[in-house]
Amino acid sequence: MLANAILQNPDCFSSESRAFAQTTLDTIEQGVQQDSIEGLKECVDSATDDYSWNDC
Repeated sequence: MLANAILQNPDCFSSESRAFAQTTLDTIEQGVQQDSIEGLKECVDSATDDYSWNDC
């Protein structure tokens, strides 16, 4: 929330603070995407029949 607040109020924070906030949010987003990819990979790896694919 703090990173979003910094980015939504750029006049109140230094460029360093804004850069740090953006980097933090980018890192979080990359982690979320990687978790989704890992989850899909596990589902595909464990799928052994047509019914298993419905859970992916």
